[in-house]
Amino acid sequence: MAKLMDKDISVKVISVLFAIVLWLYVASEQNPIEYRNIKDIPVRLTNVEAAEKSSLAIKEGDNYKVNISLKGKRDILMEANMKDIYAEADLRGFTREGVNTVPVEVKGLPANVELVDVEPEHIKVTLESIISVEVPVKVITGGSTRAGYTALVPKITPAQVLVRGPESQLRGVQVVTATLNMTGVAEDVSEVLPVKVVDKDNNEVAGIEISPNIVDVTVPVRKTKNVPVEVVLEGHVAAGKEVSDISQDINYIVLYGEEDVLNSIEKLRTKPVRIWGIESSTYYSTDLVIPQGVWPVNGISTVSVFVDIENVITKQIDIEEIEYADVPEGLQLSEDQSGQDPPVIKVTVEGRESIINTLTAEDIKIYSRLKDMSPGTHTVPLMVELPEGVILKSIQPKEVEVELVSGDRGD
Repeated sequence: MAKLMDKDISVKVISVLFAIVLWLYVASEQNPIEYRNIKDIPVRLTNVEAAEKSSLAIKEGDNYKVNISLKGKRDILMEANMKDIYAEADLRGFTREGVNTVPVEVKGLPANVELVDVEPEHIKVTLESIISVEVPVKVITGGSTRAGYTALVPKITPAQVLVRGPESQLRGVQVVTATLNMTGVAEDVSEVLPVKVVDKDNNEVAGIEISPNIVDVTVPVRKTKNVPVEVVLEGHVAAGKEVSDISQDINYIVLYGEEDVLNSIEKLRTKPVRIWGIESSTYYSTDLVIPQGVWPVNGISTVSVFVDIENVITKQIDIEEIEYADVPEGLQLSEDQSGQDPPVIKVTVEGRESIINTLTAEDIKIYSRLKDMSPGTHTVPLMVELPEGVILKSIQPKEVEVELVSGDRGD
């Protein structure tokens, strides 16, 4: 009997073990162990203040991410909220400027999920110095003053502020104020304005400390007048040369000051530019003659002048046509004269090379006036009409004979 009971217990134990094995087998088939990869998990940097205490900052622009591989049962991996998983890199103890290799720790894993792999296991964190520099403040204005008035250089207190931040972020930055509206103003404007740090593209740079972060701004506004600038030349250039052109870098200048003085000014002259005996084109710098009681808005007091010099040459041109003007009523040139070829008139002219080289007979008019003359033969003087910039040196012949006879000029 005892043997039978022992045999029965053994069978039951074997059956239970078999059932467990079978259950495990079935469970493994229905809910197997699987792997899951997750990419681009952002890495949080912790204990950043430890670096800041050492006057170090994380270089802007670095973006840290890792890829991980997880292992667990299918149902757990499917049901787990993967958004709870995150990665951290602890900066505690990293106080060296430059590139630091910091280990990454993955946290927030679901229960019964194993972390198989992290790629990369370390990230490169670049730490740079935090520096303080003084930067001039620039006032930003908007709108235009009332017509006839100009805003002068602003007075800023303090003129410079202290900015503190990562060295790379402070390169090329400037400190600007909020926009000061100048629309329609005709008197000084004073305001307290906040300041900010901007880059070369005028984008605000975040994370920069500014001390102080406000400034007092006063913009003087004055009555103004825009007047032309006249260059004064003194002397004569070398023989055989001529001034062909005068150019200057400032043609108009805006003045401000006492209203009665402004009203009396029509133009500003320069101090004389001495061109005695010069033989080639020359640059000069000369002062403006500015009356007392007025000042240039932009502070300019000198003018750059270029005096262009050309050679003076002569040229002889043959003219074969003479015009006769003011023929008396009832008279006309004799048929013999009107039918014959006119004499060739040799005209010698002088002028700047650029003008004379392009001058032709068509540009010159030879004529004679016959007003109040009677029938018969007359010796009349020849007159010459030349383009601007051309001087008559000689004309041969100076006179011609004409014969007037009775008759209609239209015949």
